[in-house]
Amino acid sequence: MSSFLSKMLGTNSISQDFSYDPNQINYSPPPASSLGLQAQLNSASMMASSASNMQGQASQMQNMNSGYYGQMQTNMQQQVGDANTSANAGMNRQLSMGGQGGGSLRSLLANVNTSKVGEQVQQGVMNMYGQGQNQASSMMGQAAQAMQGAGSLQAQAASTKGQFMSAMEQNKVNVGMANQAAMNEQQQYTRTSNYNQDAANKAARGEFAGNVMGLAGSIYTGGL
Repeated sequence: MSSFLSKMLGTNSISQDFSYDPNQINYSPPPASSLGLQAQLNSASMMASSASNMQGQASQMQNMNSGYYGQMQTNMQQQVGDANTSANAGMNRQLSMGGQGGGSLRSLLANVNTSKVGEQVQQGVMNMYGQGQNQASSMMGQAAQAMQGAGSLQAQAASTKGQFMSAMEQNKVNVGMANQAAMNEQQQYTRTSNYNQDAANKAARGEFAGNVMGLAGSIYTGGL
């Protein structure tokens, strides 16, 4: 049957396009820098650096032969030596005024003063070392706390970043599944609609053919 006749008789096949573009989600996860963790990491780095410096100072204080005590001892010797020189000068003046400025007595007293200077320096150094040990112990404790705090900040930052990255990966998976589901739905709809359209066209043609044959039979029977 020609296309013209099909149109005139209303039996022309329906041809509708059921395809469409499925909705697709474009997902771009934000960068990890958006979490603002750099400030936290910087604080942790500063704490660790400060703790390291404190540990270095404490180690100096714990070593009696370190430069820390060496410089303090030099300063103390200078101060005590200056005081001893001043004391000897005053003693010499008193001896001279009393008519007892003999060399032997003066030397004896000077030696006594010098011996006292040595004892004062030694005692001063031991006192400094004892104080240094106490300070070193305190500084080591503070440094340990600072290191622990820095480690906690770094661990928190790492955990937060890890959770963030995991969540972003899961979002990617979810978006991919949603996009695939939309495509599957579009394909299923298109296949089903095309199938139903084809079935309807076939049914329409079959019905028309049956009607024509029925009409022809009626005409034939009536003519007999």
